[in-house]
Amino acid sequence: MKKVKGLFFLEAVSETIHESDLLLQQRFRLFKITTLFALLVFATVQYQVTMVISGHLLMLSVISVLFIAVFVNYFAFAFHKKPGIAFVSLVVLLFAVLHVMSYGQGGVRNSGMFYLSAIIMVAFMLLGKLSGRIMAAVSVLHIIYFYFITVYTNWTDYSLIGKDPHLIDLDFLITGILSILVLTSQVNYIEKSKNEIISNINSKKDELCYINDELLISQKDLHLKNKELEQFAYVASHDLQEPLRTTTSFVDLLQKQYKGKLDDKADIYLGFIVQSSDRMKILIKDLLDYSRIGQEKQAQRVDCNVLLQEVLADIGIVIQETSTEIKLERLPIVSGYATEMKQLFQNLILNAIKFRKKEIAALINMRVHLANGFWEFEIADNGIGIEQQHQERIFIIFQRLHNRNEYDGSGIGLSHCKKIVELHGGQIWLNSKPGTGTSFYFTIPEIKGFI
Repeated sequence: MKKVKGLFFLEAVSETIHESDLLLQQRFRLFKITTLFALLVFATVQYQVTMVISGHLLMLSVISVLFIAVFVNYFAFAFHKKPGIAFVSLVVLLFAVLHVMSYGQGGVRNSGMFYLSAIIMVAFMLLGKLSGRIMAAVSVLHIIYFYFITVYTNWTDYSLIGKDPHLIDLDFLITGILSILVLTSQVNYIEKSKNEIISNINSKKDELCYINDELLISQKDLHLKNKELEQFAYVASHDLQEPLRTTTSFVDLLQKQYKGKLDDKADIYLGFIVQSSDRMKILIKDLLDYSRIGQEKQAQRVDCNVLLQEVLADIGIVIQETSTEIKLERLPIVSGYATEMKQLFQNLILNAIKFRKKEIAALINMRVHLANGFWEFEIADNGIGIEQQHQERIFIIFQRLHNRNEYDGSGIGLSHCKKIVELHGGQIWLNSKPGTGTSFYFTIPEIKGFI
């Protein structure tokens, strides 16, 4: 019994509709209601025809085929699972049934006209606003058409219900009651759908409130973490550097007073201490700079052309000493943090100069284009390149690919770049081939205006 019920009400189809797709759920429910009411109308038509001995057999056959097509369309939905086909077919078949029946029920005077409003409502709710309007226009043309053929031709008759006034009255009684029931069910459906939507909105509202509370808690935690980072930056800039300065000062004094007076090993050891102290200074400074990224509270319009000229002026001596050639395109105006953007360009350009080939001068090309709402920058060089397996690692803080005798630095520059790009809502990546060069790419969200 359960299987028959499940098959009859298309429960298998209902289970395939995702619970979040409220519109399809509601349309599917209306599709079932309308089809089942069509079954009831078909039964009443059969009853009325049996009361008329002179019923038109051909017309009755056509009507029966159309009604059968309605139910075939209903059960076929369980197999093809294409709502659009099933919904359109239902509306078209119901209108076709009403149109054919009108020829044998008095033309423009037939009671089936009551059903037109129900079919129009079904078209609106199942197929959308445009289809509903088309159905309304077709219904108006339907009525006008039957007016003229009823008045000026003999194409219409009462072969389906008989010419007896009592039978005509009975037809209007049955059709009137059924049309009211259909409209009532549709109105109830609309009301129920509205309540479901309101309930769903309230549920989502509660869910959003909960998420918002969680975000507020996370925001407070983040604020505390930022406070801790600020304290760490203070410690790094003051408490850690103070003993380092003291150590460096005493080492300098030892070098001045005892260099050459002790054995050779002592001088070497003092040199190691000085080098280590200098590296520690650089590491602390770089770590402090890394922690300060993003401390500017308000983003502003940044002209990358002006910013880049400032960067090139700051590193002009390095560019001249290494005979580096830099080719530029016109750059956009973006929304961002000027200090961090300047550091981003400077780090990537200095990185290209540092890892140049020894036998040729560095050539750096900077290009930019718009893609999917982001400015995509490219800084390409002709340097030594990077092995594939190291192309993710270089963005990790304090990661180095070369020893300090070959290339100086702390290994934090590209970590700065990654943090700055992500601060602006973009991404950074690279494409490189050893011995050929490296292209760094990063994206910054677009704002209106490209000057």
